[in-house]
Amino acid sequence: MFNLSMKILLSRKKWLFLIAGSIAIVLSSVASIFIASESVRSAIKQKAQNTYGEHTGVLTNITETKKSLLKRNKGISVGVYQIIGKTKVSSDRFATVGWMDKKSILLGHLKLISGRFPEKPNEVAIESAYLQGPLKNWRIAEKRTIKIGNSTKSLRLVGIVKNYSSQWSVAEDFEKGVNDFPNIFISKQLTTNYKKNNSFLFKYNGSTKDSFEKSIDLINHYDQQGTVNSRLFNNGLNQCDTIRTLSITFQLLIVILSLFSINSLILYFTQDQHKKLGIMKSVGASQRALYRIYIYQAVIIFVLSALFSFPIVYSIQSLIIHFSYREYFSNFMLMIEMVGMSILLYIGLFFMILFLFLKNVKESGTLHVQELLNQQNRVSFSERYKSVFKGFHSSYGKLLVKELFSNPKQFYLTVLILCFSSLTFTFTNYIQKDNLYGWEGLKSKYYLNSQEAFSFKTQQNLKVLSHQGLTFTEAEVKKLEKTPGVLYIDKTPFMEDVETLIDRKMITPSINNWIFNENSAYKTYNNKIIIPDVKYVLLNKDDWKNIEAPKKYKDLDGKAFIYNPVNKKNTNEDKILVGNTLTLVRLYKTPTGMKTSQKKLKILDVIHKPFKYRVSPSVEIKKDDFIILMDTQTAVKSGLFHGFNELEIYTKKDISHKEKMNLDKQVKSLSSTFPGSLVQNTSQLIKDDNKIYNYLKVLGMLLFFVSLILTAISVTIMIFSKYQTQKRQWGIYLSLGMSKRNIMQLVFSEIFIYVFVSMILSMLICCIGLIMLPRQYPLVFYFKYFLLSILIEISFLIIGGYIINRSLQRQSIASFLRRDE
Repeated sequence: MFNLSMKILLSRKKWLFLIAGSIAIVLSSVASIFIASESVRSAIKQKAQNTYGEHTGVLTNITETKKSLLKRNKGISVGVYQIIGKTKVSSDRFATVGWMDKKSILLGHLKLISGRFPEKPNEVAIESAYLQGPLKNWRIAEKRTIKIGNSTKSLRLVGIVKNYSSQWSVAEDFEKGVNDFPNIFISKQLTTNYKKNNSFLFKYNGSTKDSFEKSIDLINHYDQQGTVNSRLFNNGLNQCDTIRTLSITFQLLIVILSLFSINSLILYFTQDQHKKLGIMKSVGASQRALYRIYIYQAVIIFVLSALFSFPIVYSIQSLIIHFSYREYFSNFMLMIEMVGMSILLYIGLFFMILFLFLKNVKESGTLHVQELLNQQNRVSFSERYKSVFKGFHSSYGKLLVKELFSNPKQFYLTVLILCFSSLTFTFTNYIQKDNLYGWEGLKSKYYLNSQEAFSFKTQQNLKVLSHQGLTFTEAEVKKLEKTPGVLYIDKTPFMEDVETLIDRKMITPSINNWIFNENSAYKTYNNKIIIPDVKYVLLNKDDWKNIEAPKKYKDLDGKAFIYNPVNKKNTNEDKILVGNTLTLVRLYKTPTGMKTSQKKLKILDVIHKPFKYRVSPSVEIKKDDFIILMDTQTAVKSGLFHGFNELEIYTKKDISHKEKMNLDKQVKSLSSTFPGSLVQNTSQLIKDDNKIYNYLKVLGMLLFFVSLILTAISVTIMIFSKYQTQKRQWGIYLSLGMSKRNIMQLVFSEIFIYVFVSMILSMLICCIGLIMLPRQYPLVFYFKYFLLSILIEISFLIIGGYIINRSLQRQSIASFLRRDE
């Protein structure tokens, strides 16, 4: 029976390769999306874990042991470490001293540049960024004296650890040498001299959502003494989940859309071999035997499709990766997993194809032998569309309506698939292009933040920081400004706990509007009104000439500008402010209690425009906040300013590659001793941010072309099969004077109507969607993608029409009229 099935298939090679090729397109598309997504996900996860650690959270300074923590929490991996204290490595930098067990080192993905981790009491390893000050040029096997707390130790260096601590997530209330991570690693034996609580790196296995929620619950159980590894989740695991969701969605869409096309092909394939089935039935073949033939045919076609798909899978998954993430990770275990999952995927798709075969065989089983022999599968015209038919007076119009509505379900499905394809093409481009828009005006090359998060409490309506924030010093920033290739550095002072006070009688309508935009009522301190959410800008003497101001000012000491973005037509109201004073106040902790610092500033001018600073003819910095602008020296003398926490670095246009590399090194070196700091290379950030949108666009393009190719094939086969089924009728028309050109006009008219109806429907949906959704560009910008999708659809369907034309041109009128015996 298998040999007979093979012979029947080989007798119809064109059908065999057409169905096998169509199924191969579906198999390769679905498999390549899976393989590409798994490779990319593995690369992202590996990169994130190497950068931010594999742990999902941290517990700090708790009275637990590793054994008790494991006992209380099932399904958790735990590494223990201890913080002993801190030691000064330069005038304004401290290194945290501590110990980590092997599991913590493993969970943290800590890497050694050279040497090893300490094992003996007099051994030490150090994070490379902290080889400065008295520890500078410390070499392996050399001894140095380190002061830890009140004791001094002579320790031998045995290892240099690759910088890691500045990239890890830290708690908002972290304090150097208390609840951060070791920079100087000592042995466990040395920790016995210090009675300190344990800290833990922990990891929950399972889904991203579950591990995040369990990590939060565990930290809350210990009174929030710790933090979730938010950077791992935000920059790694969440992205992996997004990629998986997108991949599964597009895989399902490809399978669903291909069902119509594959089902149509199998339907016409089975109809085309009805005569052979009739002969077998007439000589005694049972329905069971026919089922076996079709099962064997399904197996043969699927195996052939699978063989065709293997080289296509490699090509498509390579293209997906190239045009999206351009990074992938693979190892033996991952390859085994992907092969296993691909096999399961193929098996699932095989049963889907087998079901379609058997469904059509079952329908054929209702036909009598004579009907099968005569291939009586007449195209019926639904009574429902008789009124439409009667509306046309020309014979050409009636024939066209008859062909269109001979199978209404196929007509509607074809229109919907073409509509869905063009919408997919348009909206994936919309998402990708709109995401790019937000980055177009960004001119800075680097963004640095010394401390992303900090904690505070409110006392007397003033913010009181839990710990003094980590900042870049003025000297460090000046050194960075002198780095070759740097054009300008936009500096944000760390003044998060500084509030601006103003007398009640000086509240103008514009300031009042600003206050009530931010708050529901006035907040006061010492009977003065607090202006909320004020940003502070400090400028050096040479920078004042580049700001946008009504006039030039010489004496700037102890004075300030107000930039209020609330625009009021009546500018005379601000005259009461000019010449008056405002007060900056800071409430902060000291070992002896709470202290207050205040500084009064004379108001030079009030400007109702965004703050603008012209860096160069092509670069301008614009800020829309309520801004207090003052001279840097005024801020330093006030005692309210201790450094900068945000830096935006602008580079020169003609910066060389060597200067870029040097600047990159300087930037990373500056931030490497700040736990929880953030360093962003803007151009790389833009690329990384766009990768997920490029991935979405690539999957959208793949879905568009796969659905379009299969739809074009099914439409071509559907139209051709209808004409083949009715070829005697068309032969009569030809003998009565109709030309083959007229037949082809009907074919292309039918194709045009499919495209036209789908275009009208998709255009309506597209317009409504783009009008309702937020847009960065005019509607015309997006419609070029819509029109491009329509042109591509027309091109594919015209190719199908051309194939039908070639087939009809080769047939004579006699071949149309001839009855097969």
